[in-house]
Amino acid sequence: MKKIITGILLFTALISQAQELIYGITLGGNINEIYSNSALNSTIRNEAGTKKFKLYLGGFADYGFTENIGAKALIAFNQKTLAVGEVVDFGFLDISTSFKYSFGDNYSDGFYLLFGPRFSFLLNAEFDGEDVKDNFENSNIGLQLGAGTSIYEFLELELRLDYGLTALYDVLGNDRKIFCGILALNLNLEKLLNK
Repeated sequence: MKKIITGILLFTALISQAQELIYGITLGGNINEIYSNSALNSTIRNEAGTKKFKLYLGGFADYGFTENIGAKALIAFNQKTLAVGEVVDFGFLDISTSFKYSFGDNYSDGFYLLFGPRFSFLLNAEFDGEDVKDNFENSNIGLQLGAGTSIYEFLELELRLDYGLTALYDVLGNDRKIFCGILALNLNLEKLLNK
């Protein structure tokens, strides 16, 4: 019972110190690689990828529990083009929730770090104009590590590295996973509209 009361008091203290909800849109791009754990050895081997910078577009909500600690949720449409033998164009709906630590004087200003899971749902997969979605997993999970900084009063520049934990597809029993780098510009609509 003491643990429950302590937990409730701690949660109440965090909420009472909370900053306002921040929300906005994110626009950027990503570069992807496919990797696999080879059955012959345990090293990660780069399989294929593309040097094309593809669209990343969505919205975010960011809530500070204290002046430095908060959580950031993001939902985004994420295009990927990968060479999986042949070039395949993908569309994913990504949902990510991250723990956020801000180094600024205010929660929404300055440099910050992000860490958390990413859940992706395959919307489409096309090869040469044909639907090949059935050849791939409908969903996959990844882990994201990111950093960002305020570059203007209501703009942030953010970099996220995304390491796939589950397979997009497999070949001869070897899972093929995605490693992704995302560079995005976040527009803080709450700050812009309530200026």
